[in-house]
Amino acid sequence: MSDRSNFWLSLGGAACLAVGVSACGTTGTTGSGGGSSTGARISDVPATFLATDHPRLAGWLEQRFEVNYRNMRPDIVFDQDPLSDIRYQAFNLPENAPLFHLKEESISRRELLHKIAKFWNLDMSLVYEGGSPTHVKVAGR
Repeated sequence: MSDRSNFWLSLGGAACLAVGVSACGTTGTTGSGGGSSTGARISDVPATFLATDHPRLAGWLEQRFEVNYRNMRPDIVFDQDPLSDIRYQAFNLPENAPLFHLKEESISRRELLHKIAKFWNLDMSLVYEGGSPTHVKVAGR
């Protein structure tokens, strides 16, 4: 079973998620290609974006990290830390899309995924089976 599958299973069990990237404080930096940060934790992410009542998944999405993405394409961005812990099912990703660049000292996974979705005009939704989350569906428009 893949590490990504194990993550989804651990959401329903007693296992905790351990991530090998830096958790961060509250200060922000500027980003390019995906927007910029004022350093404030006020987010422009709609409340409905990847909304979940699953407590561990919600906590995972809100955990904050430092990221430095350079020259990211839609086909590789989901394989990068801190996003790579879960499984994504991608459809119709844009070809020859502009490269995504983002440097943030403190960004949640939900905010990061929202910036990616806005940048490449992608729809993202959580997929559940039997009441448990299984993966994130990513579709180009």
